Amino acid sequence: MMYGGVFHLGVHKATLAEAGVRAPARVKVTIELDDEPLPTDTVPDDLAQGLKRSASASAAWKVLRPSVKREAVKSVISAKKPETRASRIEKVIASLSIRR
Repeated sequence: MMYGGVFHLGVHKATLAEAGVRAPARVKVTIELDDEPLPTDTVPDDLAQGLKRSASASAAWKVLRPSVKREAVKSVISAKKPETRASRIEKVIASLSIRR
């Protein structure tokens, strides 16, 4: 954000501690483009297969905001057990099927 013509960037406390910096220090930073996709940017194969089985879910998925898609993918990939993962995929498909 810009205040008084100066850009200010909020930094997490853990990041400050790791860098050995204490507020209200002034530091110079370099911002680089991170073009690696996030794990939630890629639809897992099993979720993709579930979407293919339901035309209404697939159509609803195509118009979802990216943030909503990422939350659905996160729900699936964070499951620890295969049965939990399958259940979450079914919930995603069911919720998308009733959106239309």
